[in-house]
Amino acid sequence: MLLKLILKRYLHRWKFLTVVFAGMLLSSTTMSGSIMYFDSLRDIALDFELSKISSEKLDVNVSSSEKPLMGEKYIILKDDIEDTLTNPLNKYSNQNFYGTKTSTFLPIEWGKTGEEMEKGATSRLTSLCNSSQQISENSVVDICKRYYFSFFEDADKEELINFEKTTSNIDENSIGIYVANDIANLFKISAGEKLEIEAYWDEPNPIVNVTVLGFFSLSENESFNNFYSNNFMQEDSSFIFANFIIKDINELSKLGNKFVSMDSDLFWMIDIEEEKINSTEVSKINSIIVDSPPLLSSKYDNFSFKTGMVESLEMFDSNLSTAAIPMKTILILISVVIIFFVFSLVSLIVEDQKEEITFLSSRGASLRQIYIIFNLEFLVMAIIVAILGPYVAFFTIKASSFLPWLSEMLNDSNVYVGITSTSFLFSGLGGLVSLSAVVIPTFFFLRSKLKISSVDEREEPNFIQKYYLDMWFLLLALLLMWQISQSQSVFVQNLIGESIIANIILLMPSFILLGAGIVLLRIFPLLIRGLSILLSLKYISNFIPSWIVLSLWHIGRSSNTYSRMSLLIILAAALGMFTSSFKATLDRSIEDTVSYRVGSEFRIDGLQIPWNGDSKNINSLQFNDNVIQAHRSSERVKASVLGPSFTLLSIDSSKLIDDSIFWRDDFTESLDSISSKINSSEYEPVKLHEEADLLGIQLRLILEPSRVSNYHGAGGSPHLVIAAKLSDANSRFYTAYFNATDCALEMMANIEFFRSNDDYWCDVITPVKPELLNPYIRTGRWFGITKKDDPRNAPFIPEYPVSLHSIFITSPSKALEPGAIDFHKISSIKGTVEMGIPKPEKTLSEYYFNDEWDVLNTSSQSLSDNLIFTKDTKEFLRFQWTNGDTRQLRGFSKYDSDKPIEVIVSDSFLENIDAKIGDVVTVTIMASEFSIKIIDTVNYFPTLYPDTEPFVIAELTDVINGANIRKKQGDNQANEIWVINQENSTDKNLILNNVLGELKNNEIPYGSIFSNEKSLEGQKIDPLVFAGWQTLLLISFGAVTLVSVVGFLIHSRVSFKKRNLEFATLKSIGISRIQIIILIAIEQILVIGLALALGIILGSRLSSTVMPYLISPESSNSLVPPMINSVEWFDFSIVFGSVGLLFFVIIIYTILSVFKISINDTMRINLK
Repeated sequence: MLLKLILKRYLHRWKFLTVVFAGMLLSSTTMSGSIMYFDSLRDIALDFELSKISSEKLDVNVSSSEKPLMGEKYIILKDDIEDTLTNPLNKYSNQNFYGTKTSTFLPIEWGKTGEEMEKGATSRLTSLCNSSQQISENSVVDICKRYYFSFFEDADKEELINFEKTTSNIDENSIGIYVANDIANLFKISAGEKLEIEAYWDEPNPIVNVTVLGFFSLSENESFNNFYSNNFMQEDSSFIFANFIIKDINELSKLGNKFVSMDSDLFWMIDIEEEKINSTEVSKINSIIVDSPPLLSSKYDNFSFKTGMVESLEMFDSNLSTAAIPMKTILILISVVIIFFVFSLVSLIVEDQKEEITFLSSRGASLRQIYIIFNLEFLVMAIIVAILGPYVAFFTIKASSFLPWLSEMLNDSNVYVGITSTSFLFSGLGGLVSLSAVVIPTFFFLRSKLKISSVDEREEPNFIQKYYLDMWFLLLALLLMWQISQSQSVFVQNLIGESIIANIILLMPSFILLGAGIVLLRIFPLLIRGLSILLSLKYISNFIPSWIVLSLWHIGRSSNTYSRMSLLIILAAALGMFTSSFKATLDRSIEDTVSYRVGSEFRIDGLQIPWNGDSKNINSLQFNDNVIQAHRSSERVKASVLGPSFTLLSIDSSKLIDDSIFWRDDFTESLDSISSKINSSEYEPVKLHEEADLLGIQLRLILEPSRVSNYHGAGGSPHLVIAAKLSDANSRFYTAYFNATDCALEMMANIEFFRSNDDYWCDVITPVKPELLNPYIRTGRWFGITKKDDPRNAPFIPEYPVSLHSIFITSPSKALEPGAIDFHKISSIKGTVEMGIPKPEKTLSEYYFNDEWDVLNTSSQSLSDNLIFTKDTKEFLRFQWTNGDTRQLRGFSKYDSDKPIEVIVSDSFLENIDAKIGDVVTVTIMASEFSIKIIDTVNYFPTLYPDTEPFVIAELTDVINGANIRKKQGDNQANEIWVINQENSTDKNLILNNVLGELKNNEIPYGSIFSNEKSLEGQKIDPLVFAGWQTLLLISFGAVTLVSVVGFLIHSRVSFKKRNLEFATLKSIGISRIQIIILIAIEQILVIGLALALGIILGSRLSSTVMPYLISPESSNSLVPPMINSVEWFDFSIVFGSVGLLFFVIIIYTILSVFKISINDTMRINLK
């Protein structure tokens, strides 16, 4: 009887129940499908990660060593490694190989050289061995031969090696072996031949007899051939090795028993088949290749394990954890919205059956019986959807493989989908939750004592509002938000210190969404009532029709009628906004992260501009306009102890203009402001004449003259060297050393003959022309002749004109003693060099020293140095210095080294050294002391990460000039270039190719190439980033459309049926059709519009609140640059535009239904 009644109810209300069934099925399908889809996505992502490395690197290579061969320890080691490591991996391989190799044996002729020496020592004769020469001559001297034995398990059975057996005659004291054909020809070994070889280590009986049973050659198995060549091929520049393969394991045991001290190496290779690895096996594989090797390494010496699979699986796990968090969060939100959709539908259906419930009660049915009747219907549906859910999800995911983004990624092949027990478990959970959404409203509805009435009574607060469940939801969400804000991560530490995802925290957005949505429903009637009171005021009511105010009063009094529909629209709109914002923000964050790491269109680091040969620099190359030069180094703040480190980025600020590099407005001010604040400090070096061959300086020594003489120094070098720092037209710095020996000898002669040196001025001269540079311009040494036929030792050839920046003195062989030198003038001279001695011919130009020079601040000791401009019989510049260290540079320059370099720093730099804007700080840059002045701070600058290390940004020329002037030899130049699209070319790769081509043509080595476009492509083809979010966005928008439209349709139908009497009454009292249309339109637009607006606002605020923790799960502060909230407005507009259009159609249908109401029939029915 009960089943018959349930069946009749199914047939009578099949339309409503079909919608509920679809909603419950959608809930089960979503929950089970999310697991199945994520598993499928895991497999695609795993294949993607494994495809990044070659098959050779994917293979597992294991080796170890033990002695004696085939002894007890050997067997234990072999079995342990195979049981623990190699055998468990065999299920993921195509094939696997094992082999062992012995130590080296010597020919017995080794002991017949006539020399007395220990075994293993190098003989006078063996030192003459040359393997390549003997191979080319096809003749090997016996003393140059070497031998070793090897064995391969199942080599013959697996057809890995082709054995050609020619004889079986072997005595029990001999070892049967096979030798390679090429070695047999080279060593002149024939089949059946017996050989005697000797162990190179000490043994009681070191000689072993071998019998050549035949020859071998490798098969065409590429994997085994690689295994053989990597582990069993021995090559040497002197000796030639012959591999004697033992085929019979008994012969191998015989060899091991004879040589108990012989070392043997064991090798395994597992040829991993990528297709045999799926995502469900990753944890098992990790337990093998991550946990087992350290354990084996601790047990056995010389154990080695190598595979590229470890890094790939670690990267897969990391990416999976990062991607799983936001995806699970979105799927939970979708499930919550769908479940509430089912809840709302059932509530509407139960309310629609109020009369039927009252009728059954009046015929003697108890509330318990009625409750069972209602819930048995839904229980059956819940069981059916729990079974159907995984299968519907299966076909849906299969169909999704035809979506453009997945089809392209899968190369038009089907996506792998597996139905597991977990998928049925989650489907059942979805059905159970849906059933709960049915049972709960039915239970509370039946408990309430409802009356059949046509009067629109004031409604009591619903269950959620009555017991403040919305507040509890919101409070729980805020507690989770507080926890995540404290830890700055969705990861927590387990008992053993591993980071795991706190799954409860993933529910936070759902709690916030539900709690905030229900709280908004508390405010909703208050807003409507407030609006109706406002419109009822005396002065305003004169302009507003009374039936509009009546409509507002009705909405305010009947808030529960609209609450479920409003909350459903709020949740759906918030979900759509959150998902759309999440997708757009994730895309923007990926683009910004990549662009920030690269800096510009392309960045090339590791530049090493060569010193030797013709002068070249970036600014002298044709692509100079399309690059920004930079120098990156790690430096330290100078302190009494080791100061804090920072990253120094010296960059050509003149090219920092809009769109030249990646820049965002939230970094700091405009990019132009950066360049205006770090302008270079300008100074004018002394320019030498373009035709000058020699450089001369007129000076007077105020010191012991023997200090500058070559004859009185150490190793042909004076104790005091005078030098000038020069640069050429390409801004390449080099050093010219002056030979002051003649000046010293003359002064010493004056002293010897009691003549005064007070007015003795001498000229010291050095060459500057390329062909005259030897031996004066050097890199890496003070003096010496360069080999002109060796390009690596070619002298530096400057590009003219040449400028003089500084003059310095140094003591190369002893501590620097105090002294002084007067400098009068600098001369550009035409001349030659004969026998290393400059021969001036004509003075081309002269420069007289003045007071525009400054002491070089190179160390704390140089602070005591003085520079005095004096007028005596002639004007001169006197440089006085104090004690110093060996090879310490002291001097003066046109460059003011005391003037601080103006820099911009990160906030973390200020915090580390407790400084503020305007402070001057002493730092060490390229081993020299600098003063920097902090002009401003910047939050972020491309390629610099303030949380990793504080950074300082300076003008490139300031740092390069300052560092080079402080260097005794060589120079520092830009070590990276940022390639920019200055000409707005459509082919960006053409610009890069031109840059790389010119670097190669000029023989300028470089390191890595960072490409903005290629890095983005690599990110966007990642299945977890691209395909996952594209599909998830589609699911989300589909759910939003479905629950909004269907929910509103059912609500409109039930609501219209409930309000038939109200509409009939309004028509009977004279309200026109147009007024009723406007009344209905105002109600619907107000409810829908306000709900949509609140949902969009709620979704936007939710995304901005929780998104940083989901996009960067390990720490919200680790994302550099910080994310910027974005929205896929186009997709959002299409979806909600479609939803709005469908809402409009439903409203029109409702209005048309009002026109069909018969006043007489409606009144008569309700009076009954």
